Amino acid sequence: MNDRNPLEPVELAGVTKVFGETRALGGVSMRLDGGRPTALLGPNGSGKSTLLRILAGEMSPTSGTVRYGGESLSLECRRRIGFVAHEPLVYLDLTARENLVFCARLGGLDA
Repeated sequence: MNDRNPLEPVELAGVTKVFGETRALGGVSMRLDGGRPTALLGPNGSGKSTLLRILAGEMSPTSGTVRYGGESLSLECRRRIGFVAHEPLVYLDLTARENLVFCARLGGLDA
């Protein structure tokens, strides 16, 4: 996947996420064209953060598929995805650089 265009489309088909008795996402299907800004709008608790975490590979869907440029989300693909939530999870006793190096190494990247 190293030679692929980083602006390829992202396609979701029937993406569902269930936490116990709570269905956070119910069959989301859409295509996001690479290089085009996209906004996710909705009230608190509507599944926006859950969807973003699934797209970033931080969480797996209960059912459905996510494809990047026609390929399933692989480790190689995840290495090309960056995601910062509104509440980033960092170690406060590390510098910003040390946090980035730590996360990069967890993802198998040279840092």
